[in-house]
Amino acid sequence: MPVISLQDVCGLKLNEDWLIKLGFLSNPYEDRYEKDDFHIHCDKTKDSLDLWVTNCRLDLKYVHQLQNLFFALTGKELE
Repeated sequence: MPVISLQDVCGLKLNEDWLIKLGFLSNPYEDRYEKDDFHIHCDKTKDSLDLWVTNCRLDLKYVHQLQNLFFALTGKELE
């Protein structure tokens, strides 16, 4: 069995496909996805997505970051 180092382990990159899989809906009038009070702006020039929750902006790069934040704020799992 090969040994895996921590340097070989990477998070899943958060992208628009993941947002759809996690139940976010595309807003056809803006470059963003929405679920409950979460609005995620998709800026394709960056390596991360901007998450807006009310007036707070966070840069998210990985799926687990979004899952952890969503659970912390809502008590619900993203499935």
